[in-house]
Formats: sequence, structure tokens, C-alpha cells
Amino acid sequence: MMSTLRRNTAIVLWILVFAFIGTIIFSWGMGGFKGPMEPGVVGKVAGVEITREQYEQQIQQRLEMERQQTEGGEVPPARSEQIRQEAWDSLINEILLRRAEEKAGIRISDAEVAMTVQRTPPPQVMNNPSFRDSTGRFDWELYRSVISDPNNIDFVLALEDAVRSQLVRQKMMGRVSSVIHISEPDLEREFVRENLTGEASYILVATKEMEVDTAAIVTDEAVQRAYEERIDDFTLEPTVVAQRVMIANEPSHEDTVAALRLAESLKRRIVEEGESFAQLAREYSDDPSADKGGELGWFKRGRMVPMFEKAAIKAEIGEVVGPVETRFGFHIIRTEDKREGEDGLEVNARHILIKPAKGPETEDEYRNRINAFREDAEERGFLNAAEIYDLPVDTLRMRDNGVVPGLGRNQATTDFLFNRPIGEISPVYEFRRGWAVLRGVEVKPDSLVPIRAARPRLLPDIFEPYQFERAKEEADRLYAKLQQLGGDLDALAADEPDYEVTSTRRPFKWNQFVSTVGRDHHFIAVAFNLGEGRVSKPFKGLKGYYIVRLDSRTMPEDVTLADQRQKLVSELAQDIQQQVFTNWIEQQREKVKVEDFRYMYYSQY
Repeated sequence: MMSTLRRNTAIVLWILVFAFIGTIIFSWGMGGFKGPMEPGVVGKVAGVEITREQYEQQIQQRLEMERQQTEGGEVPPARSEQIRQEAWDSLINEILLRRAEEKAGIRISDAEVAMTVQRTPPPQVMNNPSFRDSTGRFDWELYRSVISDPNNIDFVLALEDAVRSQLVRQKMMGRVSSVIHISEPDLEREFVRENLTGEASYILVATKEMEVDTAAIVTDEAVQRAYEERIDDFTLEPTVVAQRVMIANEPSHEDTVAALRLAESLKRRIVEEGESFAQLAREYSDDPSADKGGELGWFKRGRMVPMFEKAAIKAEIGEVVGPVETRFGFHIIRTEDKREGEDGLEVNARHILIKPAKGPETEDEYRNRINAFREDAEERGFLNAAEIYDLPVDTLRMRDNGVVPGLGRNQATTDFLFNRPIGEISPVYEFRRGWAVLRGVEVKPDSLVPIRAARPRLLPDIFEPYQFERAKEEADRLYAKLQQLGGDLDALAADEPDYEVTSTRRPFKWNQFVSTVGRDHHFIAVAFNLGEGRVSKPFKGLKGYYIVRLDSRTMPEDVTLADQRQKLVSELAQDIQQQVFTNWIEQQREKVKVEDFRYMYYSQY
């Protein structure tokens, strides 16, 4: 089958790329465009523009479709990030596909799309519970009312994209069937892979247990040879030295004072007005102990932070003290009891913890301040503006990996620094810890990790061949003894105290993780090629050399190839199509120039 596929690669590439057009094609940007590029253009593929409007519409459509299929209609933040990247990849692929579509002469009219939307919605819609009636059937009346409602235009646009893809797929399937041939041996092999299960036992001669003569092996020549073989691993990509100004996303002085005032008022309500300490703890405390009325139980010296512990010990039994400030916030403490324990004085206390919380006004103030800083930095210079706004300037050395030291991942930030001229001031980028503005000040070219620093990482490469060689010698010795014992693996282990017979514990299939072994395809292949109860010769696996006994080999009696034929044909065809499409997309991306300008518009993506 695969040889036939290779002979027809040129045809297949044009045919199959269409079967995988994305079924569905919040603005979180920073606002205005700045920089010497076309305003409103977030990217180009082979010179074809991707506009900001196209990109955001693609995201909105995908988010809308995701909400339709998510219980409660809420899309988690992590999934939203994935959708943004999927939207970007989809737009790139769409341009590549349109170029291919023109060459292949495939055309889908708007009339075809409209008629199919009305009569044959795609499976993801037909199977959506939102369109099912009380009997579980698809509710056509509801569906038609939804697609006729102007308020649902985003959903309808996404639906039309999905239907257009569906129609392309249908038109191409006739050609696909003439190119892809799945032979009977292919089906039989896949049937066995999906249904055959086995259990095995083995003795492993692990390489990690093999001692080597370090002095004899780790020579300067061996280290140099290993270093040269892995030179790409020790080549450091260019870095940018950048200056950063940041405003931390944390409570302000005013927020801290407000928390202190609240703690003081709670103390007055307890001491002067006689309100219940436990009840106020349940209502106001930011500590997990709130559910128990602030009760902490008994604790000895050294168990609490020093300021808290000192106040609780010093207080009289029944006395309410505080607010006591620690790194956690402000505490109101009541010492319930004291006693002498085995390790000294113990205290029983309860507390109310008030943590300073950032208010909405604070966040607005921070955003306004960082944006004002950026505007002034453009006019007065980065360092002058930092001095005016009393903001510290940190110097960072950054790699082009999407990570900002001390702040975390934000691809937009590193994209800006590695694509814009040195000295240009970045937009405001948002992180979990706050907001930052950066500028590149120097580019450091490629460099190599010195061989002395690389040496510890090279030692396993140098040891491994010798360890495998020693493991093979030991496995051959064990196998020779096994032959003398009549092939009894358990008897061999009993006679060799350094080794034991290990079971795979659970049945395994082809291409699966094997319990106690891991993902070792050679192990599975050797095991399944044995007869039940037979023992293998020593063979090399990922962890060392194995001697394996196949304990059982089971094929379900109630499942036949005829039962699964249609499913297997479909799965194999889809696998081939997906692989061809993936390869085609990779080839096309290597051939064309893809330019990404999103870093000029968005604080994250």
C-alpha cells in the first residue's frame, strides 16, 4: 500500500490537502498600530495578507462554536489560548489550501453552501445536544430558527466554513478512493494490532547497573568526539539583551491600608461590641481555618511565622490581640489555652486573616501608569521616562523561546524583541505578575557552550555503548545457563540472586505502554513473535538486554475481521490522509515565507 502511495504522491498531495480544511474558521489586543508596517495587517503568507479583522473573526467564530459545545457555555482560559493559535494556523493553512485549490480546479459555489447549510448540517451540529428535542431527535425547527436569526451571524459564518469544507471533502473522496488502496494484508495486520493482547515475564540486564572503567573510557578524545557529534545541542542561539520596566500586579499601599482598617474594625467588634470571634472568622477570614471559625488547634514553638507565634504566646488566655502583620496579611488572634508539652510550651489559638486585596481602581491606575510611561518613553527616552515615573530598570538576556525571565511565557514579547530594531520600545505586555515594557539594547550572536561546561552532559553518551556491551555479555551468560536449565526462566532467577523475573502485570497490545517496561516497541514485537510459554534469546531494549517469556497470547473469539473491516478501512484511510496532509503543510510552510506581526497588536497570543 505505501509503495503505491509513494508512486502517486504528486496526485495525493493535491487531492488530500482538502480533506482537512478546519471545520470552523475577543479581541485581547493592545489597541493602536505602531511600527513601519501596513496598519491592520497581522501577518503575510507568500505575500498574501492576513488582516487583524480576519484573525479576530476567525477566533470569534471558533470561540462561538466551542461555547456551543461546552457545558455552561464557558471556554476555559487554557483552551482559549489554544483556539487563538489554532485560528492563526488555520488562516495560514487556508491560504496554502486556496493556492492548491486553484491548481486543482476545485470550486464550491455559495449556492451549494447555502443549500447544504439548510438541508445537511455537519455532524458536529447534528450531534450537538442543544439541537436535540425531548426525544433525542434533531430539532429541525429549532435549527432553522437559529440560522435565520441575524443575532447568530457568527455561528452561521462558522457553520458555512464547516459546510464548505464538508463539500470539498465529498467532492474529493471519489478521487481519494482511486489513489489510496488498503490491501488485505494491511487490514489483517491492523486487525491483529487492535485486538491481540499478551502478557509476558522477563529478566532485564539493565545498562544502568553495568559498571564501567571511567578512567579508561572518559578520555579527552572521547569527550571531544561526543561533543562534536552533538554540537547542535551545545550551540546557543542568538540572544537579545533587553531593558525592562515593570509594574507589579499586586495590592497598592491604599489596598494594604484598607485591609488593616478592616482588621482593626473586626477586633473592635469582638472586643468592644462582643460579637462572635468564630462567626466573624467564617465571614471575613481569608484563611482555610475560616470554615472552623478560625480555629488553629494546638501548636508548639517554630510551627508558625515568628510575629504570629510571638503575639499568640505573649497574649493572656482569652485575650484578643492584633492586627499582627505577617507576609500572609493581617491577623486578629485569640489565645484559647496554653500548656506544657513534651517539647516545651504549646498554644491553642484561633485567628482571622485579612489579606490585602487589589481593588479595581488599583488595576486601572496601574494600567494607566504603564501606558503613560510607554508614551513618555517614546518622547523622552526609555531611561529618562523610567526616572520620571520612579520605575526600576532591569536588564535581561533573552532567548527566542517565548519566555521572559522572571515573568513567564509570552511569545508576543520575544517575537517583538527578535523582530524589531534594537532600541525600539515595545507595546505594553501583560503577565500574571504585572505589566511590562521592554526595549532591546544589544544582540548577542550564536555561541557555543564550552566543552568543559558540556562535559557532564556528555558522560552518559560516552558510557552508554560500553554499558550496553557489558549488558549483552551478561545477558548472553544468563542465556547460556538458561539453556542448561531447560529454558526455565524462574529457575534461572532462583539460581541468580542478582536477577528476578518481572511480570508485565497487565495485558498489553501493539503500540501501547507496557506496564513495568514502558513504550518499547522492540520488546512488544519480540514477545508477540514467541509462542505461548516460549522464551526469547537476549535482545536489546531501551533499558538494556531482555530475556522474555510470553505467558499468554489472546485474540477475542467474538470479534472477526469482517466485523471490523469498515471501521479499520476508515481509520487507515484517515491516518494516511492526515499524514499526507501534515507532510504537505510542512513542505508548503518551508517553501513559502510566513511573516507574523501579531506582536505589534496583541499583548499575548
